[in-house]
Amino acid sequence: MNKMADFFGISKIRYAFPCIAILLGLVIITKSQGTCEDITIPAGIDTVLVLDASGSMRLTDPNKLRNDGAKAFINSLGVNDRIALVEFSESAKVLKGLTPTSESQGTRDDLSKVGDSGEYTDLLAGLTKARELLRSEGRANSRKVVVLFSDGKMDPHPNSGTSDSKIAKLFTEELPSFKSDGIVIHTLALSDQSDKRLLSDIATFTGGISKFSPTAEAVGQAYHDISETLGTQQIQTVSDPTTTTSQIQGAVSRNFPIAEGIEEATFYVNRGASSGIVLTAPSGASFDNLKSAENAKWHQGADFDVVTISRPEAGDWVVSGIETKENFATVLTNLKLVVDWHVDEANVGEPLSLEAKFFESRKPVTLPQLSSIVTYSYNIVPTDKISEPVQKGILHDDGQNGDSKTNDGIFSADVILDEPGAYRLILTARGPTFIREQQSSFKVNPRLLEISLLESTKETESPDKKAAHAKHDEHAKHDEHAAVHGE
Repeated sequence: MNKMADFFGISKIRYAFPCIAILLGLVIITKSQGTCEDITIPAGIDTVLVLDASGSMRLTDPNKLRNDGAKAFINSLGVNDRIALVEFSESAKVLKGLTPTSESQGTRDDLSKVGDSGEYTDLLAGLTKARELLRSEGRANSRKVVVLFSDGKMDPHPNSGTSDSKIAKLFTEELPSFKSDGIVIHTLALSDQSDKRLLSDIATFTGGISKFSPTAEAVGQAYHDISETLGTQQIQTVSDPTTTTSQIQGAVSRNFPIAEGIEEATFYVNRGASSGIVLTAPSGASFDNLKSAENAKWHQGADFDVVTISRPEAGDWVVSGIETKENFATVLTNLKLVVDWHVDEANVGEPLSLEAKFFESRKPVTLPQLSSIVTYSYNIVPTDKISEPVQKGILHDDGQNGDSKTNDGIFSADVILDEPGAYRLILTARGPTFIREQQSSFKVNPRLLEISLLESTKETESPDKKAAHAKHDEHAKHDEHAAVHGE
């Protein structure tokens, strides 16, 4: 429909007759007496291909089969879509700005310009460049998509930062900006040398999908799968005065790879209006909230499920029963609670800052979905006497109550103790299916004494005292004079 609208030069249609909408092979007929609301037809898709130009590409894809897959992907786009190219290694640059598919032969030719001699792989640089391009050239009513292709791990130039700092910035700053701009990232990992988990997490964060191609020969199929996703994600709705019908009905599934040696995995699934989800292990065993596995804890909320599995089986886990592909779902493994409390000694009345956050491996977890279901609390207990906690409190991520920034995944509180002594801080993060705790001992010293020198008070003495002091001083001088002259 969007291509027809584009052909006739219109972007908004009002139907004053019984509505028949044909899109993606589906026919939806509303009540004959109803009329359609205004339907805004998207301008199409603005897509940026972000391509790895590091030297390792010579080994993983010496024949540049990736270019054939990318060309087929470009050919699959509609007449109202646009495509751009960005390459990255230690830095990133735009090879081709957003170009209509009708003029995409030049874009296909430009694929041969993508390098393969870079010394580093800075995924953050490539994604940042793509987001900036979509902000500056993207159409206001278009769907915005990034397809990230890489065969490596986050390996930036040492002068630009460490891999850990880049990953932290990616998840705390860059990906939230993608979400706020409505940009979906799909990722394609080539070869076993790629950081499949990182690329999968990037896609999941923005609602995209991640594909893995073990060899260059399979890249074309991976691009094809992503192309099909762009088509099936098109959601249009038509309505009459009383009903609204979505053209995508039923449940969908998501795959989540879990590596060997993982001690704990927590699935968070926003299932939407679906009645429930089913979790299927790599072995084929399936379970749900009514019939769960012995090593699983399951919590079902109003529209979401949280499932924590101890010592999960390695391989691809499948979550089915999600309402649509737009619903958020992710898996977090080996969650670690990190407490920022660098206090060995403090003084009575001294303000102390307490911060806590979750990490998954090297990546800070900044998912609002997780933050909304976890409670961070602390107790401070004396260790030099038997006593109840002298202070209790809740940590916040609301930009208030001692917290500096809203929804950054860092929960904070201000702590002030009024009594000296030895103490233990106990911080607990409690979710529906998991709990983490950290403890730290510290000492509080008595308040420091304040010493100040007082000025002479002679100016405020009474006249009699001043006369007595003067007479005393005169006698002292006389005695000193007599001692000097032997009188």
